[in-house]
Amino acid sequence: MSGDLWGHYAKIDGEYIARMEDLLDLYTEPSDP
Repeated sequence: MSGDLWGHYAKIDGEYIARMEDLLDLYTEPSDP
């Protein structure tokens, strides 16, 4: 049971990290004044 739970958490973490990286890419892009 705990193994199944870890599987769900790993999937959520992967998606969360991918989204955060996308957001960081947006924020680090040079903005035109």
